[in-house]
Amino acid sequence: MSFSKELKKLRENKKFTQAQLAERAGITQANICKFESGITIPNIATARRLADALGVTVDSLSEEWGKET
Repeated sequence: MSFSKELKKLRENKKFTQAQLAERAGITQANICKFESGITIPNIATARRLADALGVTVDSLSEEWGKET
């Protein structure tokens, strides 16, 4: 599953709004929107903060992490 779809699924499973996840992760809601729509992906530091806020590992956010392009 793509990063954007997995992030949205995990967020919705936790019943967080984009704004709530952004606050927990210390980033903006606009960035959450961009990540979920696939416009951009976060750098590894931001991905760690998102994972921590969701209570998951960075690797669980996407199969794409750790793969060489």
